[in-house]
Amino acid sequence: DSIQGLASRQTFPIREGIPVILAEEGLTGRNRQSKLIHDVFAFSYDFVVSLGDRIRLNTEHMVRRDYIAQLPIQPGEKVLETAAGTATNLFYLPEKIDYYGLDISYPMLRRAQRKAQQAGREIELIQADCAYIPFRDETFEHVFHMGGLQFFQDPFKAVSEMARVARPGSTVHILSLIHI
Repeated sequence: DSIQGLASRQTFPIREGIPVILAEEGLTGRNRQSKLIHDVFAFSYDFVVSLGDRIRLNTEHMVRRDYIAQLPIQPGEKVLETAAGTATNLFYLPEKIDYYGLDISYPMLRRAQRKAQQAGREIELIQADCAYIPFRDETFEHVFHMGGLQFFQDPFKAVSEMARVARPGSTVHILSLIHI
């Protein structure tokens, strides 16, 4: 399966239901490193994060719960999460939303896909670079990002893209550490 870009006429593969809109040969610097790390450790990502919570090494569960609880997301709204990883945040969001998860790592997205299927949640996943979000302007009621901005090659471009795909009057929420 594949899809074709409307403006570019490029064809992009669909791997196991996930559109791959990413030219890996064009990845450089932080993006290349981040993708490699997340591809390699995707199989253990959820376990390591939950273990950190259990032994109180981190408080990621509490931060996720408290951060996402404050987002004004209502059932039926269209939501984009950038750097979605294994879609752990999906389970803190209202159930009846149109959830789109975008990430640079295909193995992380495959884990997200399996978790959502096991939970009976319908989601759309896209492998892409957040600095080039493959959606039209003003598509989403909410765009949110939680963690990882410091791994982006161009975090400012990524934030600009998040704002571009947000509808007028909608919200873009970013919770991340960044060292530039």
